[in-house]
Amino acid sequence: MINSISKTKENKEALKEESNINVVILFEIITEIMLKFVILKLILIKFSDDNIQETLDNYNNYLNLNKVRSR
Repeated sequence: MINSISKTKENKEALKEESNINVVILFEIITEIMLKFVILKLILIKFSDDNIQETLDNYNNYLNLNKVRSR
């Protein structure tokens, strides 16, 4: 317990709470966003072209090619 002064100017004991869990949750959210960003960047490096339709076509062709190879 930590000594504290209340609104009525009386000495009281305050609770000491640790908030490490908040940092862990925040770190998890930031890590997830960064991972999504990196994966998207790698996908764009692999399949990118001048416009989104060509990028999607490249991606779909890649998926179809791998389906043929895996048979």
